Amino acid sequence: MNDFYHIRRFEQGIDLCFVHIPSFAAAHIPDLDLSAFRRQRQRVLSETGPLSRFFPAWDFHRINSFKALKKQVEWMAGKAAVKILAREQGLGPCHDIRIAAEPGGAPYLPDFPGLPVSISHSGDYAACALGEPNGRVALDIEQIETGRMQSIVRVAFSEREIRQLQGRSDEAHYLAWTMKEAFLKYIRMGFAEGLKKVEILDGRLLHHGQEVSGVRIHSEIFDETYALTLMYGDLVSV
Repeated sequence: MNDFYHIRRFEQGIDLCFVHIPSFAAAHIPDLDLSAFRRQRQRVLSETGPLSRFFPAWDFHRINSFKALKKQVEWMAGKAAVKILAREQGLGPCHDIRIAAEPGGAPYLPDFPGLPVSISHSGDYAACALGEPNGRVALDIEQIETGRMQSIVRVAFSEREIRQLQGRSDEAHYLAWTMKEAFLKYIRMGFAEGLKKVEILDGRLLHHGQEVSGVRIHSEIFDETYALTLMYGDLVSV
């Protein structure tokens, strides 16, 4: 890890950046109590301090609009991951990379609109995927918390999925969950579409009961306690 992040070169011209959120916070917020920052109220962060390495003055209105320090740090870590990858691809210094959001919340780069980008965060990590022009990428990570999945199963999984996953590990449940979340990002629907409309059955991805093609899926467990799914490929008709 380089200070607080590491980059992974993936196939199909896709790069991943993982930012370790506590390390990012410790490096850029003076006098931070790492043991308690997730329980603290918002801090007014200076546009002339260490964070100016990543963020121009206009970003600080957004940064300082969050009511909790945890939300401020998570937002900044995700955006920093994008900026690091963009810099590594020669698109400019981190400070100059502009990131905007579509009406549904999906991020994009206004100065490089053809480059697909996706952000996710959970637990101690924020992550970004940046792809090649005119493709599509979607990324989701979730921290695996023992016992939590049982409260999510009835909301996130169809009856057919529940039967297939019965008796399987928390890791298997979390991987299936990240596949669903990643696909909803991939088709730019997010929370506008219910998770049960997306099914993972016998290794197949189904949407409204129809198998989806033209999408490549990579899922893994990383850092022992995180599930990750990356989707990439062609546009999908829904």
